[in-house]
Amino acid sequence: NCHLHPHAVVRELCHLGDRVILQPGAVIGSCGFGYTTDAKGDHTKLEQLGSVVLQDDVEIGANTTIDRARFSKTLISKGSKIDNLVQIGHNVQVGPNNIIISQSGLAGSVKTGRNVVLGGQAGAVGHIEIADYVMIATRGGISKSMTKPGKYAGSPVMPIEDYNRQQVQLRKISEYIQQIQELSKEVETLKKAFSEISSK
Repeated sequence: NCHLHPHAVVRELCHLGDRVILQPGAVIGSCGFGYTTDAKGDHTKLEQLGSVVLQDDVEIGANTTIDRARFSKTLISKGSKIDNLVQIGHNVQVGPNNIIISQSGLAGSVKTGRNVVLGGQAGAVGHIEIADYVMIATRGGISKSMTKPGKYAGSPVMPIEDYNRQQVQLRKISEYIQQIQELSKEVETLKKAFSEISSK
């Protein structure tokens, strides 16, 4: 009882659970991106021998790609929904009920917890873990493992309250620069006046 729309591809050794939906152009089980580079700088492809498992009630958006694992499996857990144009690298383990929005990417071997949400164009470097109930705002950049639930934003990500505070401060940079320049002029004037008084 799965629904595969036109041009969706499920490659060899991959497994779909019940009620899985693949939107047009989704590719399940494409080769993971892995190469060795020799002393001459030439690249040799590393064979990707694993699989992809989509558990029950998973939906994969149009033109999203999920790479097969190097040896074991790339896993999209039960109830997770992945939008269009998302890249899931090899060996990634997406937890239950995740929401991953368009143009996001998870590099190889990322592991997400339960009910993680990634906003559009968010991304994570490889080999990190993201705790349960983490929400990443649009264009958030995850550069290390995240151990606490909560809302995060920025690149690298930080608690969203800190990010919002920084954005307010950034809008005032021109004002701050002008104030510093004016204070610098006042300091120079005072130094000159003090020097003249001291010389008398």
